[in-house]
Amino acid sequence: MNNQYLHFMSYWFEALIPLMSVIACIFVSLILPRLKTGAGAALSLALVVFFFGGRALHHTPEADLGIILPILILVVGYLIVFAFRTPFSSWNIRALSRISIISKKPVAQGEHLDSAVGLVPDRNRDLPVKDIFPLTIYKYRVCEEIGRESVWRVFIGEDLNTQRKVLIKTTGLSEPGKENLNDMRSRFFDEIKDCGLLTHPNIAHVEGYGEEDGLIYTINEYFEGCCLSNYITKGVSLPIRDALDVIAHASHALDFAHKKNIIHKHIMPDNIIITQGDKVTKITNFGSAAVSACLMTDHGKIPEHSYYMSPEQIAGKKLDGRSDIFSLGVILYEMLTGVRPFEGEDLATLMLKISRERPLPPKSINPKIPGVIEKVIYKALEKDREKRYQGAGQMAGHLDMIVARMDEIIAIKKK
Repeated sequence: MNNQYLHFMSYWFEALIPLMSVIACIFVSLILPRLKTGAGAALSLALVVFFFGGRALHHTPEADLGIILPILILVVGYLIVFAFRTPFSSWNIRALSRISIISKKPVAQGEHLDSAVGLVPDRNRDLPVKDIFPLTIYKYRVCEEIGRESVWRVFIGEDLNTQRKVLIKTTGLSEPGKENLNDMRSRFFDEIKDCGLLTHPNIAHVEGYGEEDGLIYTINEYFEGCCLSNYITKGVSLPIRDALDVIAHASHALDFAHKKNIIHKHIMPDNIIITQGDKVTKITNFGSAAVSACLMTDHGKIPEHSYYMSPEQIAGKKLDGRSDIFSLGVILYEMLTGVRPFEGEDLATLMLKISRERPLPPKSINPKIPGVIEKVIYKALEKDREKRYQGAGQMAGHLDMIVARMDEIIAIKKK
């Protein structure tokens, strides 16, 4: 009986020899990349044992030669697939092979995203992001699309080694009618290459970046929260202490970045996140100003970021950190009054007002604003950057002192 069974198994193994290479190729190309490291190693080893076990049952020169190629395919395929999952500099992402993202239904216009990560209602036109991805980017599995952030589509990813969550952001560069995309692409990579150096509690860390088939993408720190724009309502002022605290933390973050010669250039409520739970302020999208400025157009509407531009940005001058300070002043004014300091029926009118007109006194809109805070706002909004705060740390220091004094007064009143 045993001899008959062994003969039967040997017969079937001999018949499978020509198919072993096909089986190995299918496993390596379609199945192995989808598996976690441990499961992939276990199944690869199981196939190798199966091939060697069959050789023991059917020990012939033909069988020996027949298992060499499939085993070689398994070993080399395993090394190639999992080599990309070992830690090495995230800046090598740009050299990785073609991979992609699982497409999900877009976020509905106006949808509130309390649980999303730095997301805003979809106020922009749909982006032509193609479904071109396989399953992983670098060492990250792409799990699901969760919405939009400015011009970026945002996906949750997972580290294949540690199961740590990350954010993967993509945007398209191949829209018809867009000019100077090559210049914009070059400026994006020039600006974002140093953003991995920004490790600060109030800055969303950029872990990597790359480009594939007309898309650029970034790998980012994961956290849950809402854009500051979700808290700002036209005609409604926010609590003074809360507003000062947010802008003070943002100022500290910008001071850190500016000291490393990194300018954001695109400070606006959509790029300031308030995390859930601990309510930490984080600035996001460092290095993305070139992309956002190029793509944030909406057929005749004033681009959102234009309301927060500095006079020197409008004039096309070389920028430094004081441009970001002006943008923070615009946001602080808006948070405390419920209105923007500069408005216009069209882009030309808006730019003229930013460049020449002094905004209405914040106290005339919200009488509860102390005079010392109004002075901080006007200092940040000086047209001449030489008269503006010369460093974000200086502005942060003033705001910290005001917040501390407010806390002292509140503590005294509670006694």
